[in-house]
Amino acid sequence: MTIRDESTPAFQIPIPEKILALLGETTITFSILENSVHMLAWFVMSEGSNLGKARIITAELSFRNLRALTRSLIKEKLGEGDKLEAAAALMARAQRLEETRNQIQHSMWGG
Repeated sequence: MTIRDESTPAFQIPIPEKILALLGETTITFSILENSVHMLAWFVMSEGSNLGKARIITAELSFRNLRALTRSLIKEKLGEGDKLEAAAALMARAQRLEETRNQIQHSMWGG
């Protein structure tokens, strides 16, 4: 693949386009997951109204802290029980997906 704008010479990336496409898909898919967790936190915090404050609260959080906040909010809202366990399992799965994504995205690609 060649990255080029008019002011610089071509730069060759020594990675097959198929791999680049998969890396892009990983990035986009993880972004969708992260946005979904944001939306869950917003909904639990605001119960569907005044999302502005909820968005401010989550705006600068790392994904790790966002997951922890979301789990805590769900626990506060629902208490202990099956629904909290299900939410905890989802947040644990999101953690594993983040770890896998980080391994992929932060690997050395190319020569």
